Amino acid sequence: ILVFSTIPKKLFEKYPEKILRIAKAVEAGGNVAGESFLGNLEEEQWLVFNKLPRDLFEKYPEELTRMAEAIGKGARWAFEELQKDFFEERFDDIQKIEEEYNLELYGRYRTDTLEYLYNNIGKRTEAKTKVLVILSKFDSTGAFFGDKELYGGVINNNMELRIIEAGNETEFIELAEKMNNRYGPFGIIIIGGPGKPTKIRLGVGGDESNFLDITDSEVIKRLQPIIEKDGDLVLMACSTGDPNTTGNIAKTLSKKLGITVFAPDKPADIRTIYYKQGEKGEFRVKGVEYTAESIKYEKGKRIGY
Repeated sequence: ILVFSTIPKKLFEKYPEKILRIAKAVEAGGNVAGESFLGNLEEEQWLVFNKLPRDLFEKYPEELTRMAEAIGKGARWAFEELQKDFFEERFDDIQKIEEEYNLELYGRYRTDTLEYLYNNIGKRTEAKTKVLVILSKFDSTGAFFGDKELYGGVINNNMELRIIEAGNETEFIELAEKMNNRYGPFGIIIIGGPGKPTKIRLGVGGDESNFLDITDSEVIKRLQPIIEKDGDLVLMACSTGDPNTTGNIAKTLSKKLGITVFAPDKPADIRTIYYKQGEKGEFRVKGVEYTAESIKYEKGKRIGY
């Protein structure tokens, strides 16, 4: 199978070295390439189609099937380069989005959300409330592909939206600081990733740096100026508000940052975020609906139970 048969000739001419590297990686075998670029495949189990909008599946089912068979589960990086064929007309725009926000998994977002992010690169809007969404790059089940409407709700309420994706704690805080320097501070921050009571996974592997956890005192300290003093933090991460775990990460963040934090008590999906508007037009979080119980902490103390 010629896996590169769907790429236009001008892309070969424009990116010869990159395509050569991809070809060698794919030739070595999907799993080998995957291990080379991604680390522990058994733990990650990447979904190679995560970035593709659903309508492309309907439009090019045979082509996508051939690509998947040729590349295999592991070589996610190679697959991302192949699909540039579909994004060719907006290739430069997509590059700018990646450079600004570090986004990779485009299937998580509606097209109008991506357009909004692109159109507002480098611009501070007049919105009274600024919202920062920080999503993990680890998504073995595709759980964060069902939250598209949440981001649309932010824009529809005339709040300013920024979204970044982080694969480790260094990326997490450095990207958050970048957003703060360019657009912040933020009245609402939303953090999404696979969760346990004391930590949120950001990337592949078992190293501590691939998690945001209760021991990350320096990272948490650096979050302080990024969120407004009366700001709210929403965790889209399973069990991070577990009241049976004394030092859960929701309580830890609430106490150390002196803010209100919402989190689920058990493994759960998020359904919606309810907002309230203040006298000056600013929005804050009124409540969060999860498929489990929503736990709320204010300055480290549990509220409403």
